Amino acid sequence: MSDLRNRRLSQVLKHRCPVQLEWAAPAADDDYFKTVTALDVHSDDVSVTEFSQGDLTASYGYAVGMCPVPVATIAENSTDTWTSVTVEFAGLDQWGDGLVESVSATNSTGTWTATSSHAWREIKKVTVTVAGDPDGSNDTVKIGYTKRYGYLVEGVNSSNFIVRDFNDLADSGTFYPNSVYEIEGTPDGTKKMKMVIVPKF
Repeated sequence: MSDLRNRRLSQVLKHRCPVQLEWAAPAADDDYFKTVTALDVHSDDVSVTEFSQGDLTASYGYAVGMCPVPVATIAENSTDTWTSVTVEFAGLDQWGDGLVESVSATNSTGTWTATSSHAWREIKKVTVTVAGDPDGSNDTVKIGYTKRYGYLVEGVNSSNFIVRDFNDLADSGTFYPNSVYEIEGTPDGTKKMKMVIVPKF
């Protein structure tokens, strides 16, 4: 019953009702959902590794108003020569709608990072595809979340936020598409983020 109420509330908020959100944002956690130290090698030049919901250490985000944005971090071992990494997230977005998103990872000295552009209520599958020369060993894969969260209300921008406080101080974080906000401060699970949103009709 609680999940049904949350879904109905999410759908109402999606259609731009005035809303106040307040939550103690957890610290960013790069391996909240999963961490492994090997990839599945399917051929000499491509590796496809699938994590189903049952494979994940956790698959759910948080309560309404604090659905996190997931991130996958894949570190290749020193003998690999990867050319690209793609991460596909599948599950439910912050409003409870089905979503599949493919993200091209960026490479920084052998560490590939793919950050979703959506906030997710539930992750049902993550697929990591590596092209190049993956040998499958000593390749660390972490799936976690950032300090970006969904705020549920569509079609609004910074001018619609009459209150945007973190730890009782004004927060000058960053707005992203798909009703996503990155907190400027450093969440630790106790400091509260407060938003008051008044959509313009």
